[in-house]
Formats: sequence, structure tokens, C-alpha cells
Amino acid sequence: MTNSYADVERRLWESADELRANSGLRSWEYSVPVLGLIFLRFADQKFSLAQQQIEGTPTGRRVPGKTDYQARGVVYLPPESRFSTLLNLPEGADIGRATNDAMAAVERENEDLRGVLPRTYTRLPNASLVALLRSLSRIPIEIEGDVFGRIYEYFLGRFAMSEGQRGGEFFTPIALVKLIVEVIEPYHGLIYDPACGSGGMFVQSAGFVQNHQKNPSAEISIYGQEAAAETVRLCRMNLAVHGLSGDIRQGNSYHEDPHNSRGAFDFVMANPPFNVNGVDVMISIGPNFFYTVTLPCTLWFLDRGKRDTEREDTVLFIDARQDFTQIDRAHREFTPEQIEYLANIVRLYRREEIGGHGGDGGRDVGGGCGDVGRDVIYNVSTAETFPDGRYRDVPGLCRVATRAEIAAQNWSLNPGRYVGVAAREADGFVFAERLEELHEELKALNRQARVLEERIAGNVAQLLERT
Repeated sequence: MTNSYADVERRLWESADELRANSGLRSWEYSVPVLGLIFLRFADQKFSLAQQQIEGTPTGRRVPGKTDYQARGVVYLPPESRFSTLLNLPEGADIGRATNDAMAAVERENEDLRGVLPRTYTRLPNASLVALLRSLSRIPIEIEGDVFGRIYEYFLGRFAMSEGQRGGEFFTPIALVKLIVEVIEPYHGLIYDPACGSGGMFVQSAGFVQNHQKNPSAEISIYGQEAAAETVRLCRMNLAVHGLSGDIRQGNSYHEDPHNSRGAFDFVMANPPFNVNGVDVMISIGPNFFYTVTLPCTLWFLDRGKRDTEREDTVLFIDARQDFTQIDRAHREFTPEQIEYLANIVRLYRREEIGGHGGDGGRDVGGGCGDVGRDVIYNVSTAETFPDGRYRDVPGLCRVATRAEIAAQNWSLNPGRYVGVAAREADGFVFAERLEELHEELKALNRQARVLEERIAGNVAQLLERT
């Protein structure tokens, strides 16, 4: 995305967050209605473009209708649901009720969106809702739909960050999802996420297919499951704003399987535990990637296709704990170049071509005490790390271990145990980094405590009023 689009995102968020503060609502109460209006703004833009095309196409005596729009993959908007209708309501009108009615009309006219769109706009003060509509109307009408999708994802991430533990229930950081998608390479087939949250894996999988000059709707089929009904709606809105559709069902994947998923899908994103059989790649990720906890994590990749190949008896371990870009004192992410670099290691291990995947990639290795701007020490490209274009073990970065070696380590799948450490000067940053992690975790716990304290005080006040 260009800097101008990044500026649009930032300005929209600052405006929406200021309005939230003035409304007195908590972030989670404000997030769903805002995301719903972003969706409506996107749908209105697509509808306007389709309207111009349809009105310029002769249809004989027949008046163009809903089916003409839906045949073009466009959400049909009746007049009362047009964004301009809401924006131009007279002063003193009940904007909240009008917006609820607009969302209901969209669902009524579009079967795929039944039960998805929010109807909670009467909870917002009229003045805040008017200001929010005006803010979203400033999104340039000429930008493409995928930019609306990125704005939606940007808001999802910011809301998740501000909601703490609750936000982590529906949002996995985009950088991690992109890395997972680059490694599993879902070119074609059935994709399933049994704890799909707001649908990040589906959106990034579609982006992967698009980046390889193919149509996601023709190449992949999307299936998902999520325990919370509200999160299912977020996911379906996220798919719609990216021009995608899928079979997303409510259910707890620990004891429900509405898709009869065993052996039914080509690509699955799921949580461990697994045993070592079938494990193909393990990637260790450093702390501070998630919005709710500072703990590190490990990505597991299983590949049924490795049987009867030279990889059958091996596992690739990658230690990416030193690869990150610091976005603020408490959060990290991967740049596209870092994602490409790590994915290229996997491709070389699998003896795949690394051309045509978006570039050579680069390794920006993090360091310092977490200050913004101090995270990049040096950049190493894939070609520099693997000069002959073939995989090799690199101390401190990657190593291929055999099943016998893993057995000798008591079946440990911790990448650090196999990769070892690269030679580097002792600089004492580990202690400072850990101290900062603990400090940030304490601040997060204090914020949660204050929210709970306010909630308890409010409940007590309500009980006293009733007595």
C-alpha cells in the first residue's frame, strides 16, 4: 500500500478512536458498528461502479434489478441502504435507527449476509454517528476494493490491540498469518480453519492466489468454524469486504465438527498438540507478536505430501526469534521482506523455485531494547545466505534434523535445540528485553484490572439504585 493509503488508515483510525472516547463506549462496544459502516462504505463504492456499467448496457424494456448487480459479485443496496442516504439525512433525524434499518435492508436483499451485519447503532450518540459517517465518506471513491479490505483489517488489528485479551480471541497478527500462508502455499483446493476468528487466514490465502495471477474464487474454497457468534459475523463481513465467500459455521472445535473435517481438506490451520509424524517445518517466533500476551510461539507445519520423498525422515527447524520489526515498544511484526526470506528457506528445503514469489526477501535482524527504530542491525538477502541457490544449515537460523536426531533429543521440537546460536558479541540485551516484556505485561494486567474495577463499580451502582 502506498503512503497515501497508509495515511488514510491512520486518519480514519484517529478520527474513530476520538469519537469512541467522546461517546463513552468501550472499545469492544464500538468496534463492530464501526466495522459494519466500513463494510457499507465499501459495498456502496462497488455498487456505484456497477450501477454505471449496468446503466450503460442496453437491457431492452427490462428495468435493471438486483440480479444484475449480484451477477457481477456486487452486494445489492436498496435506496435506504446507500451510504449517501445516511450521510444526507436531515439534522435531528434518528441516525441510529436509520442505520439499523439500512443494515436490515442489505441483509433482506442479499441472502449471503443474513444475520451478519450489526444492528446496534442506536447505542451510539447521534453526533458521534454523524461524525463517523462523515469521516468514512472521506475514503477516496476511486480506490480499489482490496484497499477497503486492508482498511478493514487495519481497524480489526487496532481494535484487537486496544481490547487486550478479548481482542486476541478474534485476531491473529497479520504478519504471522502471512508467514503461515507463504509456507503452506495454498495455490488451489479446500482451505479450513477450525478456529478462524475474523478470517485472516482466508483473506491472506486469497491474496496469495491473487499474487500468482489467479482468481481466488475459482481456485480455493473456504471453510471455517468459530465458537463465538459475534466473531463469525466479523469473519463473514471480512470475507465480503474482500469480495470472498465461504462456509463459516458457529461451533467449538474442541468438541464439535460441523464440517466433518477429518481428511476432507487440502490445507488446515489448527493448533497443536501433534506428534512428530508428519511434521515438516517448525518455526520459532519471538515475543511480542500477539496483542494479548508477550510470550513467544512456535509455528508447526504438517505435510502429508512429504511421504515417500527425501524429506520423509527429516524436519526443518527455523529460529526466527531475532527476525522482527518493532512497531512500538510492546509489539512486533514481520515486514514483507522478512516473510519472504523465511518462506524462501522452506522453499529451498523443499527444492522449490524461489523466483516468482515476490522477490528475494531479506533478513532484518532485531536487537536493542525494543525502541522503535533500533530493531534493524543488518539486512541479509536469500542469495547472500544461500549463494548457490541450495538449502544449507545456517547456525542460529536453520537446520534440518533427522528423526533419529529428534529421538536423541527426547522428541523435543524446540528449534533452538537444533539450530544452535550464531556467533555474536555478548551485548547484555537479553536481560533488558525480558525486563521490558515483564513491564509491558504488568501494564496490560493493570489496564485489565482498571476495566474490571470500573465494571464492578458500575454494577454495584446499578444494584444500589434498584434497592
